[in-house]
Amino acid sequence: MSINPIKKFFNKIKPNKKNKNEFSTKRDEHYPDRTDRKDRFIVDFTYYDDSDALLVEFTREPEDICDEATGYLLVCFNDIGKIVSIRIASPSKYIRGIASEKPSFTLNPTYDEEFDMFKINFTDSVPMTIFRKTEVEGVELELDNEGRLVTLLFHNASNKMSNISKTSV
Repeated sequence: MSINPIKKFFNKIKPNKKNKNEFSTKRDEHYPDRTDRKDRFIVDFTYYDDSDALLVEFTREPEDICDEATGYLLVCFNDIGKIVSIRIASPSKYIRGIASEKPSFTLNPTYDEEFDMFKINFTDSVPMTIFRKTEVEGVELELDNEGRLVTLLFHNASNKMSNISKTSV
């Protein structure tokens, strides 16, 4: 893991948070039929209109270092090497559903105990997708046929994610 130019960029900007939402509030307003069990996986997320960036925090722990998984995805770790957040630059360009002035996307986190996999779905099901590995071990992208991000997958989640432990699931 190394500090890279994208991390420096995100650390320098102090954007005006126009679309800051508590995850559970957003879920309650738009998805009242779903259980709160999934809410514990994402503490907070913020979409920055002015800099076109998306930050998803899994815990309130401070990040120690970020690693570039792709040209637009940063994966941030705590001091013991567990993932605490992700940052996506230009999500309007890379995430399916954020292509307009008013972003419309979902954050649907799920954890599969059997396969020890944590997933964040950004959109409803898409018929044709492909999977791509990233530069960060255990982090994989699911892309639609236009190359837009549909799902982020975190393999071996109980060992790599700060928000998941085998005892708490």
